[in-house]
Amino acid sequence: MKLIKTKKVTLKSVYFNQICLLISSVVIFGIDSLLFRTSFVEVLAFFFRLEKPFETFIYGTLVALFFLITIRVLIYLFPRHVLNDGGFNESIFKNYGYIQLLLFFIVVGFCEEALFRAGIQHFGFLITGQFVDKIGLWLGLGIITLSSLFFVIFGHLRYVTRPLLFIHIFMISMALGILFAKVSFWSAAWCHFLYDFGLVFIFKNIYTSTKVKNELKPSVEG
Repeated sequence: MKLIKTKKVTLKSVYFNQICLLISSVVIFGIDSLLFRTSFVEVLAFFFRLEKPFETFIYGTLVALFFLITIRVLIYLFPRHVLNDGGFNESIFKNYGYIQLLLFFIVVGFCEEALFRAGIQHFGFLITGQFVDKIGLWLGLGIITLSSLFFVIFGHLRYVTRPLLFIHIFMISMALGILFAKVSFWSAAWCHFLYDFGLVFIFKNIYTSTKVKNELKPSVEG
């Protein structure tokens, strides 16, 4: 079996990236409040309020479980090189413990959804929503367009050469967009966290097993 070399990824560098994402989301919130003449506090309250907690967490959990089952099936059916993401997740999952990864993915789930959904997606809907509403495709067209934009901006286009990963991650991005639009920010953030942390248990088991020959999948960024 062909070995895939991986570099150790430091959590400090990834935490720094998450801080940058969070700062970017704050900037977008500020622009949002200026353009639409709403106070910054009201903007934050709008995104981060928690209404109907049961629906928020049940929908997020169901979506996360669906994609975790999907990636586990793909791992079982296809060889490693088909699902290899370049070694990023392998380095993360192999070199850090459960508690470190728990805290890490809490930060990732919040910061990335704050930027991708509460920031960019909502801002995009505010800018384009009126036009899209008129043709009756506000939710679908907006989410597809913005999910495509995330792939270009954040480097996911490298998965074009790995169609299974490309489709899987694109579908997750769209699902998170729908959760944000139809349920709440917290539902998307919870789903993002639960999916990423669920991968820890899947891949740590794979890396310590000599019987399973398939693995690897990229984490959610938008």
